[in-house]
Amino acid sequence: MRIRSLIFIFALSLACTIAEAGQQYDVTLYGGTVKDPYTLYYPVEITEPGQIEITIQITSVTPAMASDERPISAMLVDLRAFGQKKPMTTPEWKKWLQKANKYNPAEYFAGDEIRHWVSSMKGLLKSALGKKKKRKKAPDYVHRGTYYGRSTRVTMKYAVDAPELSKYQGRYVLVLNNTSRSEVHQTMGIITPGDPSQQATADAPREHADLVIKGIGTNRDGNLTVTVANIGKGKVPARGWELQGENAVTLMIARNGKSWGGVTLPRMDAKKRLMNPGGRVRYTFNLNPTGSEITATIDASHKIRESNENNNSLNKSF
Repeated sequence: MRIRSLIFIFALSLACTIAEAGQQYDVTLYGGTVKDPYTLYYPVEITEPGQIEITIQITSVTPAMASDERPISAMLVDLRAFGQKKPMTTPEWKKWLQKANKYNPAEYFAGDEIRHWVSSMKGLLKSALGKKKKRKKAPDYVHRGTYYGRSTRVTMKYAVDAPELSKYQGRYVLVLNNTSRSEVHQTMGIITPGDPSQQATADAPREHADLVIKGIGTNRDGNLTVTVANIGKGKVPARGWELQGENAVTLMIARNGKSWGGVTLPRMDAKKRLMNPGGRVRYTFNLNPTGSEITATIDASHKIRESNENNNSLNKSF
């Protein structure tokens, strides 16, 4: 039997602002059967407590379904659904997604482990979303689930508190199954905590960190020092210390208008002083700035969602 499943990996979950904004997708669910559903997996990653909101609107169905058909399901699960029990760092999460994305459209997923994931996800339909008279208790890793069909708009909301955020690292997967023979086109919106569309209330205002360069100077040996502070009312997400490579949060130095180098957040602030409001850290570079104009910039690529994104740089002439 051919396995018709895909795992979609969105670089936005790793390369854009850590507290993700809402995303809109055009989704096509090709025909399947109950025994062999067409399945799509969408990674959903959050970095702060709050509500995940998923809205799906069917735009066309070919051929048309009966008005009472509900052959499509949507489930929000955590990574235990795929047999993942141990915590993962961001690079491990990215590697996991890349591994799962090894797809041969003519045959099946590469690797016994991935085939096991696909098989386990197909079994969720019976255990989590079966007919009422046969329905079993849904596994703990299923957090929300619904059936829908022709000309239907569905919305799923799921609130994640701080303990759960820590337990599952804010990593979930949205699973879409089509067990009908119809080709279904739909639009899908995913809003995660930190998105501007989730308006803060007067009782619970949304607070963010605000990283600034507080000072540029030299130490007694004449080497450049830069002081960074979090002057915002919110925390820097812990994920900021996990990102590596081109996705890392960095303090960058420019000398006379040309890039000189920089340092990543975990190296600059190993004790995570900047995580909390009011925190500050001073880092010393192996650079004598005499006769130079120095520009220091923290998080120039805006990996951290801040209350003010326009105050991350400071210049000083020596």
